[in-house]
Amino acid sequence: MSNGIPIEKQSVYAMKDGSFVVDWGDGQAQDLMTGEFLRASEADFSHVVYDRELDILIRRGRVIEYDSHQVFLAPLPEGGRKMLD
Repeated sequence: MSNGIPIEKQSVYAMKDGSFVVDWGDGQAQDLMTGEFLRASEADFSHVVYDRELDILIRRGRVIEYDSHQVFLAPLPEGGRKMLD
């Protein structure tokens, strides 16, 4: 068992702009590198993150480890939080 924050692997996405996010649902995503919350529609997502991309995120210190079902995140940086309408 990892010390990281467990997230379902199917909730971690690569965006079309090349960033990686956690999809929290209801159009809200969080950038894994900056911690920023953003509005995202289905059209903004490229694909569920690939294992090779998770390996990059491990090297960048954002992911601790992963398996076939879960991604264990390192604590996310505090992003600027904007009030949602």
